[in-house]
Amino acid sequence: MKVLVASDLHGNTRFAAKLVKRALDEEIGLFVICGDVTNFGTVNLALKVLDVFAETKLPILFVPGNCDPKELANTKTRDGIQCIHRSSQEFGGYEFMGLGGSSTTPFRTPFELSEPEIEVMLEDAYNNTNRQKPLVLVSHTPPRDTLLDRTKFGISAGSASVRRFIQEKKPAAVFCGHIHESRSVDYLDSIPMVNPGPAFDGYFAIAWLKDGVRIELECL
Repeated sequence: MKVLVASDLHGNTRFAAKLVKRALDEEIGLFVICGDVTNFGTVNLALKVLDVFAETKLPILFVPGNCDPKELANTKTRDGIQCIHRSSQEFGGYEFMGLGGSSTTPFRTPFELSEPEIEVMLEDAYNNTNRQKPLVLVSHTPPRDTLLDRTKFGISAGSASVRRFIQEKKPAAVFCGHIHESRSVDYLDSIPMVNPGPAFDGYFAIAWLKDGVRIELECL
């Protein structure tokens, strides 16, 4: 299965349309959007961005980011678009489990969570997954102390709870975003993880999920 992984569009429908074109050219089977669909925008704006992807009729799994309204996690979307924050969805033989929002920031953004909240949400979601399927974690916030969470000041801004979850539950892959300058593929206990970089700058990743996981960073 070929998956287009994108994050941090921040309301840019122009780049959303370009990603759609690339997905059709690449014969993608699934979109995964790792949060920050808007830039402090409304639920209606988020739905407008997601609808750009829905025009392909391809399935879309997403989580809201810290710059999205919390209400997005519980908003009804059109068929084919599914929010997996605090839940999971099977697709293509894999179980995709999601966590929206981010760990706390200095900026008091709309959707922030404490580390204890993140820990509880991850555990609750995991308890409802199909353990017979390999797990893919979709988290807006990256795991702490990895190549995916370093700010331009060299500060590790990811979540310790997300890191601990990965090390304990051993998902097949991790897709995240949030830290724009940490566009990278990294490994934690040999588990492949990607922060594709901000989609509003044309960055994304393609993941192949079949008999293992392969991830490549891409740019429009």
